[in-house]
Amino acid sequence: MKLYPYQTEYANRLSTFDITNKSRQIGFSSGAIAYKAVKRCYFDNINQMLVSSSQRQSNKLMSYIEKWITKFYVKNGVKLVKDSTTVKEFDNGKAIYCLPSNPETIQGFDGDVRIDEFALHKEDKKIFEGLLPTITSNTNFQLSISSKPLGQGNMFYTVYTDLYGYPDFVRTKIDCYDAMRMGCKMNLDIIKRNFDEESFRQEFECEFVDEATSYFTYELLKNCVSDYDTEALKGKTCIGIDIGRSHDLTAVAVFVEVLDTLYLKRLEVLKNTNFVSQKEIISGIIQDEQPLKVLIDKGAIGMQLAEDLERDFLQVEGVQFTVNFKNELVTNCKKVMEQGKFKMYEDRKIINAFHKIKRTVTSSNNINFDSNRDSDGHSDESWACMLACYALRYSVESFGTSESLPELDVSGEFGGFMNFEGDSGFHEKGK
Repeated sequence: MKLYPYQTEYANRLSTFDITNKSRQIGFSSGAIAYKAVKRCYFDNINQMLVSSSQRQSNKLMSYIEKWITKFYVKNGVKLVKDSTTVKEFDNGKAIYCLPSNPETIQGFDGDVRIDEFALHKEDKKIFEGLLPTITSNTNFQLSISSKPLGQGNMFYTVYTDLYGYPDFVRTKIDCYDAMRMGCKMNLDIIKRNFDEESFRQEFECEFVDEATSYFTYELLKNCVSDYDTEALKGKTCIGIDIGRSHDLTAVAVFVEVLDTLYLKRLEVLKNTNFVSQKEIISGIIQDEQPLKVLIDKGAIGMQLAEDLERDFLQVEGVQFTVNFKNELVTNCKKVMEQGKFKMYEDRKIINAFHKIKRTVTSSNNINFDSNRDSDGHSDESWACMLACYALRYSVESFGTSESLPELDVSGEFGGFMNFEGDSGFHEKGK
């Protein structure tokens, strides 16, 4: 595995404090961070703690560590005396730990700390403040922070931009153009066709996008991200479906209510999929999940599909996306988020779909919520999520159709809540 120049520069960096603003798809976590952690632990005899924003990301980072250990083993005879999903301890007595973000876990650690995707971390201020005494206790230790931007309301933005408040940090930016100049292969034409302008500027050009016009702020959305086992979710289930074909995506969101909190269990995204195939896939999801209620967009493009599904499944109900209904969907979902009762697994695509929704006031003083249509859809994932949450949170009888089902108590035991090893359940189809 040959390193790009920016990965090599990071691996050889000796600064006590450094922060890197990085583009997507440049191999920074897999190459630079993982490689340096193995190198510093085995050859420099310094413990390494790699802190990720979620258990899923922590597991992914550990998989990169394992690849580098294998490579070093072949060349240098590296030996492990402890080998688990969270700890790799070498025969020199030093270890690499890959853990999800937790302010208490990281305090008092003896070694280097590398925080990946810091913009997504909850309690980021506590994490940052808890680390400083640890790092400053030994001049050989390093605190390394890296992330893609996620708005301006987080510690990553603060530390990276405040040169006077954090003067000891070495700052590096590697956007997609820098990475490509140094040999990284990226097809920007394809990438741009699948990202709206704002998301591309943030995800690939490393800009801290101003979120003054967004109704769902990154700070609010970040606090909704949680680690949980999607397979262990048991309780009242509802599904939301936002229909698309040639211009937009069709998104199918499955939510489960557990102890008064709504959890995203599954999100299926269908792109450029004909309606016959869409109906077959959606019917399979309904049969698998056995939901209490399914709300489906029955606008012009979705009318036939909605009518077919209403005929096949008693719990399916088509809804019109009128201005008033959209306003109710959006404001009610935000209320649930602010109450801390909306949980989703980490996926920046879902986060960005919510963030693209803007609140505008028309010339006649009416409030409207919408997002710009682009090659990545029309915030379809978020509308599907909001439909499912609306069906769960509010009485199904409120939709006023003769076929509405009475609200039933089908909540069950929520097994394995603290087992955070589950798959995210996100699969894109039809591509």
